[in-house]
Amino acid sequence: IFSAYVAVNKHSLAAKPEAAKQVALLSFQLNLSERLTASLLHSVLSTHPAIGAIDAYKRTVLDYHRLSAIPQTT
Repeated sequence: IFSAYVAVNKHSLAAKPEAAKQVALLSFQLNLSERLTASLLHSVLSTHPAIGAIDAYKRTVLDYHRLSAIPQTT
């Protein structure tokens, strides 16, 4: 994740070093892979392009908890 480019859903995206650090921190705190965490954060930033960094991280955590609360069907 600390390289200049990151693949999210088969798309190569430029990654800022600070964003990569935040993805690593969020993935550790949420006990998720960096790939899934980056995907969640990318989804938040795509939906709300003018959002600030702190609000983006908060929304990412909220989205994770919202998605993890959905019952899984087999």
